Amino acid sequence: MPRLRPIKITNSNDYAAVTNSDELNPASTITISLWVNVANWTDGHRRILQKGYSDNQYRFYALGENLDLDLHTLLLKSRRPLTKVEYLVTGDDGSLLGRDTLKLKPGKQIKIAWKQKPGKVLKIQLIAHDTDGIFEDLELIPWSYAIPHEEVEFETGKWDIRTTEAPKLDRSYKLLKKGLAKYGKLLQVKLYIAGYTDTVAAADYNQNLSDKRALSIARHLRAKGFGHPIFYQGFGERGLKVPTPDETDEPKNRRAEYVLAAEPPPMDVPGSSSRWKRLQ
Repeated sequence: MPRLRPIKITNSNDYAAVTNSDELNPASTITISLWVNVANWTDGHRRILQKGYSDNQYRFYALGENLDLDLHTLLLKSRRPLTKVEYLVTGDDGSLLGRDTLKLKPGKQIKIAWKQKPGKVLKIQLIAHDTDGIFEDLELIPWSYAIPHEEVEFETGKWDIRTTEAPKLDRSYKLLKKGLAKYGKLLQVKLYIAGYTDTVAAADYNQNLSDKRALSIARHLRAKGFGHPIFYQGFGERGLKVPTPDETDEPKNRRAEYVLAAEPPPMDVPGSSSRWKRLQ
């Protein structure tokens, strides 16, 4: 039975077409076309992964809007009927929270309920088997870690980090290092920096301003020595912490978020997962 090796996904817009040899029969090859569509992770870490195989049209989906980490349930969909799913749940301390094999009545839409010990889920690894004996791996990583911090205050209409504000980011950097020390051995951790504004000035202006401020924070943390990938994105007025009318000066809405994650973290802003920019 051919075992399809998992392909590492490094970008939400990645597309790959590869030829993969059968581990038991090198003369037999399988051509795989793979693409990823990571939808905006709201309402419970929405995530859609699609894998398509050109020779047999086998597709395996995990619908993240139906991923419930409290109830330990997940909805799977496949073009071909699934008969068995193996799962392994790892906690954010690296411990094994749950592991089992579920035998299923053949179906193309399966709700999985897993059992686990108490603990925060770091990742869920799945191996789904169909009626023809083809099986494929899928890894879900719903984990993220928000860094507590003191907000950097910028001058009106500016994005330069003043010398008096730098110590705030220096303290945040120390917390980032602690987070990396704890989770960096378990995952390929990235830093995501989100910037927001209040509703004073035009929306387009605020969008551009928040993007530049998020970039300034990213550059400062890189200069301090943060060596892991950094992504940034400005949301302007689209993620108000305190709802206000237009042209309202609200300090709580002038903010940023620093999040460690393996994949784009859930944000309460439409379209956030596809617009992160990597700091070069």
